[in-house]
Amino acid sequence: MKKIIHFHPNGNYAEKFVKPLKDYEIKSGFHSLLVTEIKSNKNDINMPFTLFCSPWKILFRIVNLIKFLHIKKPYIVISHNSITSFLPLLTSRLCFVRNIIYFNHGVPFIGYSGFLYFILKFVEFINCSLAKNIYTVSFDMKYELSKITNKKITVVNFGSACGLKDRIKFRDKEIQNIKESINFSSQDLLFLYVGRPNIRKGFVDVINLWNKKLGSEEKYKLILLGITKNDLLKWFKDFPKNTYPMGFVNEAECYFSLTNYLLMTSHHEGLSYTILEALQYDTIVISNDILGAREIIEHKNNGFLVRDNNFEDIYEIIKLCESDLYLKKKIIDEGKKVILKYNITDFEKNYINCLNNLN
Repeated sequence: MKKIIHFHPNGNYAEKFVKPLKDYEIKSGFHSLLVTEIKSNKNDINMPFTLFCSPWKILFRIVNLIKFLHIKKPYIVISHNSITSFLPLLTSRLCFVRNIIYFNHGVPFIGYSGFLYFILKFVEFINCSLAKNIYTVSFDMKYELSKITNKKITVVNFGSACGLKDRIKFRDKEIQNIKESINFSSQDLLFLYVGRPNIRKGFVDVINLWNKKLGSEEKYKLILLGITKNDLLKWFKDFPKNTYPMGFVNEAECYFSLTNYLLMTSHHEGLSYTILEALQYDTIVISNDILGAREIIEHKNNGFLVRDNNFEDIYEIIKLCESDLYLKKKIIDEGKKVILKYNITDFEKNYINCLNNLN
């Protein structure tokens, strides 16, 4: 049985984006393992492999990884994160692993400028150089990576990290629990942000948008997934009005089904899974006009793209949709058509074909 080892630093995110790949592999006869630094599942292997430590610890981690790979003898190693892929890819080379895949979920350097831009671009160059095969989540990312490597870059199916699973039917109790937690009334207009509390993911932008423009509307409420109350108080002096930080949520589908608008204010995306889920659950997408979003969203057809998260433009889009129910329905209907090509069945078949075609 051929063995595959995945490396992803965070087990919580791996649960969503890597576990489906493992399931496909196991169903197709592979023996599949996941190594993480932050463990979320008892079957994960917990092992440090990032560079964020002292030189002596780095050396210790290299030795441990070499021992681990020597014992496990994988046929394929797949490393999933830009910043943390260096040691898994390097040690796989040192252990002569037959197939070494760098699975890029997005190139962070496009969200930065200056010194950080060049550092992060160099990281991508190193990852691509160490890998024998490169996979990525979108044709936008393939184009960006093709500027720094001559190696073949594979986009599985039409893109995404693992395909989009079928729409879930929720119990009334699940929806009711969320409504109670935000003091929901039938007059409310609900907005959703999904991300982490950092600048590049648009967290600061969405709160500034709320404080300066949207939050003054009494019936508007903002649900924040991936954000805690402490995150808000750390970044902002005053707690924003009508905002509801929910922290990390494993299954966000309930929130998409309840909310009216997704505010995608991120500065860069590989291929936004958040946008795909929003379209699947009839949530209108208002997104920053960035790579990884414009591959899915066609402005005024199945969603809206806004240059540089312009607050005034976002406000006007919301007012337009609320006053034009025909446009609103058209946007939602067109969104349902787009997600069909990302379905999980076709992705699984194409992904396994890619693995089977490796030397």
